[in-house]
Amino acid sequence: MSSREGKWVWGATEENFYNTLYDSKEAAILAGMDDYAIGGGGYFFVGQVEEINFDLDVYTDGVLERIADNVYGEVGEVAIDYLNDVTQEQFTDLETRLNDVVNSWMIRHGKEPDYYRVINIERYIG
Repeated sequence: MSSREGKWVWGATEENFYNTLYDSKEAAILAGMDDYAIGGGGYFFVGQVEEINFDLDVYTDGVLERIADNVYGEVGEVAIDYLNDVTQEQFTDLETRLNDVVNSWMIRHGKEPDYYRVINIERYIG
């Protein structure tokens, strides 16, 4: 479980929550009342953080098709069947390697998705 799983956030709409995390629902409600709905009768939303399960899945079929298309573009009809004989084992090997490379690149350059889902959303009146 990540350090933000189960924390609470508040926002002006059901779709836009601020990134400040609170340890309790009550703390998020108080922050929403203090920061947004001060005595004006406005409303805001409070919800709970749920981490997303990001499964990297490079489109290996597309990569193979692009390679085959590039070769076909260079030499023509002689390459019409190029890469059509890739076995499932070879495909799985390439897929694993591509996913590893892209995942490593994302980590190296700080491009991992840093998002979360907000659940248990409730509306509050300030």
